[in-house]
Amino acid sequence: MYDHTLTVFNYHAASDKWYLSVISGADLIAAEAKSNTANGINNTDAVNAIIHSTADKVIATTAGSKSYTRPKAYAACNNPAKMITFNPECDFIYDGEWADLTPISDDDYDSGLYHSLNDKYDGVYLINSATFYSLLPHFEIGAR
Repeated sequence: MYDHTLTVFNYHAASDKWYLSVISGADLIAAEAKSNTANGINNTDAVNAIIHSTADKVIATTAGSKSYTRPKAYAACNNPAKMITFNPECDFIYDGEWADLTPISDDDYDSGLYHSLNDKYDGVYLINSATFYSLLPHFEIGAR
C-alpha cells in the first residue's frame, strides 16, 4: 500500500503548457474493465488515487513541495511550477514516474498531450473528481 509513484499533468492555459509533478508514496486502486459498443470496445478503466498531503494542502513531490490550489486560482497563477491542482476533465495522471519534468507545450501534439499519451501508454487517466480529507490529510482523486 502507498507504493505507487504517480505523475500529475496540470494544464496551465495562460502559458499553454503542461506542468508535471511526480509524487511517490501514493496509492492507486484500479478497476480495469472493457465494454462493447456499436463502434467497438471501449476502455472503461477507473482508478482512485490517494495522495498524502499536509493539513494545509502541501504535497511532497520529487522536485520539492508544492501547494495545492483550486483550478481557477491555478489558471490565474504566475508560477504554475510551484503549485499543483486536480482539475476534473482537464488534468490527468500517469501511473509511473515521468522522466522529464520540463513543461510540455500542448501545441506540440496534433490531438493534444492527453490524447497522444493515452493512445501510446497504458496507465494514463483523466481526472474526473478530487476530494480533500482533513482528518488524515490526503486527496482522493477519481480518474478514468
